[in-house]
Amino acid sequence: MAATFLLFVLRGVRHKPGEGATTNLMLDRSTAHVFVAAEVEALAHAERKRLIVEAQATARDILAEAERAAQEIVARAVKIKAEADRALDDAKSKAVCIQKRAQAALALAESIAKGRRLIDTFGG
Repeated sequence: MAATFLLFVLRGVRHKPGEGATTNLMLDRSTAHVFVAAEVEALAHAERKRLIVEAQATARDILAEAERAAQEIVARAVKIKAEADRALDDAKSKAVCIQKRAQAALALAESIAKGRRLIDTFGG
C-alpha cells in the first residue's frame, strides 16, 4: 500500500478541488522526499530488527556449543580424576606391599645376623 502511494507521489498525482477529493492534496517534491525518507527509514528499521534477531540466534547457537564443549571437558576431567584416583590407590597398595616385603627382608637379615653371631659365639 505504501509503495502504491509512493508511486502516486513520485508520478506527481495531485488531487484538486472538484475532482472528488475533500481536501487539497497538492504534493510537491519535498513532501514526496519526506514520504520516501520515511519508507527508507522503515525499511532500515526492519532490516536492523532482522539483523538483531539473526545475531541473537547466532549468539544462542554459539553459547549452546560452548556449553556442550564445557560439559565434554568436565566429563573428561571426571574420567581423568577417576583414573588418577585408581592409579593412586594402586600405587599405595603396591607401596604397602613393598614396605611389608622390606620389613620381612629386614627381619630375615636380622635373624641371619643373630644366627651368625650365635655361630661365632658357640662355634668358633
